[in-house]
Amino acid sequence: MKTFDERLARLDRSVFGQLNDGSATLYNRAGQVLATDLKVTLEKSVEHPSNMIERINIISINRRDIPSYDRNGSIAHAGITWKIDDIVSDDGYVLELAVTRHEKRSTTHP
Repeated sequence: MKTFDERLARLDRSVFGQLNDGSATLYNRAGQVLATDLKVTLEKSVEHPSNMIERINIISINRRDIPSYDRNGSIAHAGITWKIDDIVSDDGYVLELAVTRHEKRSTTHP
């Protein structure tokens, strides 16, 4: 019999497989690739979850798809490089990152 975590992992993969905004690549601050072909969701100009008076962009990633990440890294998605500003939420299942659009420095990595 499968455990609850195994069933939840399957559900997360299914949800991100169906409800995603495309694939992304995760980089550390030095521009080294940490993970590729990540299914992500991108929410633009949403209210900050802490009810601060500001709007932010949030990229959500299935936490199981990334063994580690750099809080000062970046994410390349749909030809745009997003700099990670803050961790909005990390419940061990879904990682939500506050991101800002970052000027692309080269064609090979952010």
